[in-house]
Amino acid sequence: MPRVLRFRLIVVCVCVGLAALGVAARLYRLQVVHHDRFIARATEQHQDVHVLQARRGSLLDRYGRTLAASLESPSLFAHPWKVEDAAEAADILAKTISKPRKDILADLSTNKSFVYLERRLDPEAAREVRELGRDTADRPAPLAFGGNNPFGFQKETKRYYPLGRVAAHVIGFADIEGHGTEGAEKRFNEELQGGSTKFLVRRDARDGKIHQPLSEPARKSSDVRLTLDLSLQHLIERELDSAMRRTGAKAATALILDSKTAQVLAMANRPTIDRSGPSDDWARSDGRANRAVEHMFEPGSTFKIVPMALAIEHDTIDLGERFYCHDGKPYRTSYGRTINDVSKNGMLTPTMVMAKSSNIGMTKINRRLDAATLREGILSFGFARRTGIELTAESPGTLAGLEKWSEFTHDSVSFGQEINVTALQIASAMATIANDGVRVEPRIGLGTQDADGRLTLFEPAPSHRVVSERTARTVRTMLEEVVEKGSGTAARLPGYRVAGKSGTAQKAVAGAGYSDTDFIASFAGFAPASDPRIVVLVVLDTPRGTRLQGGEIAAPVFASILAEALQYLRVPKDAEPPLIAEPHVVVEDTREVVSEPSIRTPGRVPDVRRRTLREAIATLSAHGYRVRVDGSGKVVSQAPAPGTALAPGGVCDLRARDAG
Repeated sequence: MPRVLRFRLIVVCVCVGLAALGVAARLYRLQVVHHDRFIARATEQHQDVHVLQARRGSLLDRYGRTLAASLESPSLFAHPWKVEDAAEAADILAKTISKPRKDILADLSTNKSFVYLERRLDPEAAREVRELGRDTADRPAPLAFGGNNPFGFQKETKRYYPLGRVAAHVIGFADIEGHGTEGAEKRFNEELQGGSTKFLVRRDARDGKIHQPLSEPARKSSDVRLTLDLSLQHLIERELDSAMRRTGAKAATALILDSKTAQVLAMANRPTIDRSGPSDDWARSDGRANRAVEHMFEPGSTFKIVPMALAIEHDTIDLGERFYCHDGKPYRTSYGRTINDVSKNGMLTPTMVMAKSSNIGMTKINRRLDAATLREGILSFGFARRTGIELTAESPGTLAGLEKWSEFTHDSVSFGQEINVTALQIASAMATIANDGVRVEPRIGLGTQDADGRLTLFEPAPSHRVVSERTARTVRTMLEEVVEKGSGTAARLPGYRVAGKSGTAQKAVAGAGYSDTDFIASFAGFAPASDPRIVVLVVLDTPRGTRLQGGEIAAPVFASILAEALQYLRVPKDAEPPLIAEPHVVVEDTREVVSEPSIRTPGRVPDVRRRTLREAIATLSAHGYRVRVDGSGKVVSQAPAPGTALAPGGVCDLRARDAG
């Protein structure tokens, strides 16, 4: 072989060898050195783990009317590796969805195979985004949706509060992931949420998807019925709004409790929030706090029922004896304090001390009790500790310990100073007197309801005896005198024996004693006094005007609420024989039967077709109907048909379909 040819052959072999060596080196680098990196990248592009949450259960009132529900809502996603021009896509989407352009661009520039661009879009926003994927006569579609395209929609559930601000503080709130963060949503999160299912999603070269379940849900979600009665809730919300306008109060609270079970039938506060609005609005709102359980205040004379009950219980007073109340003159104590009465009072029996709300008389009665007995009795009524209600952020209140107890404290407590309470604590104490001296822990949760509508009640609330039946009934008689002859005459109701107590407390000023202009006016009571059915409490914080006394401005609100509530509940007047309400809900658990008052008569089902699900649920809930939903978007059919006679509490089935 010629030398030149041999030389060329050697050169070719060397080049081929070097090329093979380079390929081998490259393969070694890809398959060995960077093996884990490229496997991870391939995994990101071709498989992913999706977590599918169970549909969150609904919050219902005691008769099954919807307070909060989860509806299907589209979430916008993208496959970043399929997006040809991330910057252009970010420019287009930033005009339609709420996420800033820079965040959209960051999502579209990631190495992930799947990203959410906006979770749980409102129907209008989803429609606008879908329009971006449609060709028109004057332009091609700016974005490509569905199939093997870069963008698409995935259905998730979004929490919806059809009643807006009604019972907002009790209901609470659930975040975008469906986890309760406040109120009943948080307390009953486990029952409402259920378990989640994990899926391994594999994608082939044609973007076909195979879903492989990795885990089964540990538990099913349930609906939760609260003790609230939506009709009574609407009542106190309306009356609070009216009271705020009339009195110019800075804030207000109202409660209705069942006298025997201490179940909360209604609870409202002002200021409040609208849970159906944007989350940023309520997050900044000063109305987020549930004042009924979070706000502490000195109660004033409504607290007098406690030391009076304890004095009677421990036989330190005789109901026939009289206490000198100084004829309108100041009472000067041995330690230099001055105690005054609002009105001129001479010699008063214990009953008239309560009726006239005499601070001087209560001070002298209270001094018959030693500090340890008094303080222990106050604690037994549920003060200076949380009530036990299933609501978050409850304040325990405050009361000095025995080591800090003084004569000043002892006297002050007798008329509701030197102690901080919540509205619910005062209502609970009044319920204890109404319930013949037995205190039952307040409750807001009634039970869980499964998909078939079967109700399983929660465990009964703990209870204990605070004072004897004799003592409670004696105090009850005193509270009737308050309404008939004393400071609470504005709380009278024709045909009913009403028991109650007014309170007017000066607001404490840090480092400066008590304000001469800012007061908390309140009225708490129950009816019928012969056989108490409900307890009502009204608290007005910092009212304005010439009338600031609880008996003048809070008692009329109390009376308005009480009158309508008793009528709604079909509670017979004291002179009438009892009526029997027809049962509405039969409960398998024999501990309790939940019945709706038979005053509610069948109505006609409204036509909600062609409305959005939000509008439909709100309309049907306002008529007292329960709602079951299939689909999302606008209602295309309903059963029963519009105009059908259906009693409140009946079920309406809605089928919905997306407009797009």
